[in-house]
Amino acid sequence: MKTSTMRVGFEARCQGGASSGSAGPAPRGTPSRNGDVSDLLLGCWLVTPRRGYTHHGIYIGHGQVVHYAGLAHRWRRGPVEVVTLSEFSHGRAIHVRWTPSPAYIGAPAVQRAMSRIGENRYRVITNNCEHFCAWCVDGLSRSQQVDRWLAPIVAVGRAMLGALAHFSSTLPHRAAMAP
Repeated sequence: MKTSTMRVGFEARCQGGASSGSAGPAPRGTPSRNGDVSDLLLGCWLVTPRRGYTHHGIYIGHGQVVHYAGLAHRWRRGPVEVVTLSEFSHGRAIHVRWTPSPAYIGAPAVQRAMSRIGENRYRVITNNCEHFCAWCVDGLSRSQQVDRWLAPIVAVGRAMLGALAHFSSTLPHRAAMAP
């Protein structure tokens, strides 16, 4: 299976430590050195595209990934589980997600992922596969996809609240209207 990475210091991004003879960070979108899974190090945060979103998992070695199955099982909620790279990718490209300063590197990231196997509390907005991977690597449960999806809704809500506040400030106060 071929992979590519959005590489900024492949070894650092893959939570594997320093490289030998690295010429420094490469720009985002640079493919891995030889484009195969042998480049993947323990604790890599993997991402693969799906229709309308991206799917996330943690590489645990030997061609296996821990991921939140989520709604992968015919729109039924699925648990955190171990799958092969092929099952994870569904035949699509796999990229490595860059983390600027991971809290958990290599084996500790894998241990965190493995500690949640069998968990079945998937929620698209609050506990999805990206939340899971962020928790494994960064120690914080968050999802940039969800933030992007909710941004327009939040913006409309803020605009409505602002308009309501403006409208209410232009109304005469009851005290001023009392005889």
